[in-house]
Amino acid sequence: ILFGIGIRDYGIFHLADYPIFLGVAAYFALVGLNRDLFGVRPIDVMRYAAAVTLMWASVEKWAYPEWSFPLLIEHAAMTLGFDNEFYMRAAGMVEFALAFALIWTPLIRRCAAAVLTGMFISACFEFG
Repeated sequence: ILFGIGIRDYGIFHLADYPIFLGVAAYFALVGLNRDLFGVRPIDVMRYAAAVTLMWASVEKWAYPEWSFPLLIEHAAMTLGFDNEFYMRAAGMVEFALAFALIWTPLIRRCAAAVLTGMFISACFEFG
């Protein structure tokens, strides 16, 4: 209901970053009701929502790379010497591929999840 209110008040574009919250809500509802969603397990519903969330974040890296330029200027070592535009396109591609891999076969999605986890944990050391 809150997500729907947010879409009404702010528009779908501004809520496109957050389908993970719908996935978590669906997971809790399905587990609580001991049901599945048209044959899809609750954990898979949450995994798909996480994948869509990460894919949208990577699309934003392509569409709005300038949003990250202040961060890249402040932490220049992160670009590994590449041009900021190229780095954002490459980072978006890597993130999209890993997020898309979350909806593939069990082995590929486990590998992608491990790489994504490593990326997120390593970001904590740099950014807190």
